[in-house]
Parts: sequence; C-alpha cells; structure tokens
Amino acid sequence: MLPIPVFDGGHLLFLLIEKIKGSPVSVRVLTYSQILGLIFVLALVVFVTYNDILRLL
Repeated sequence: MLPIPVFDGGHLLFLLIEKIKGSPVSVRVLTYSQILGLIFVLALVVFVTYNDILRLL
C-alpha cells in the first residue's frame, strides 16, 4: 500500500484527498501523477538492476 499513484495506495490517497477537498481531483492532475509514479517505479527497477549487475562484476 505505497502512496505511489501507480499502486493501490496512490488511488487510496486520491480518494482521501477527494474526501477532504469535497470535489474530485482533476483528470490532468491524475494523469500527471500516474505518469510520475510510473517513471518512479521504472527508475527504481533500473536502479536495482544496475546494482545487481555491479555486484555480479
């Protein structure tokens, strides 16, 4: 349940924001947050793979 928009925790975070704010978050904000979350996850995968390769060498 990480609060990264790509994961379920991110969706729960936006539901919480919607509950507090009283109106839905704009589609533009949701789209950009999904893209940023995906970039973060992909960067994490690249970082972990890079470290694994360095350990093998």
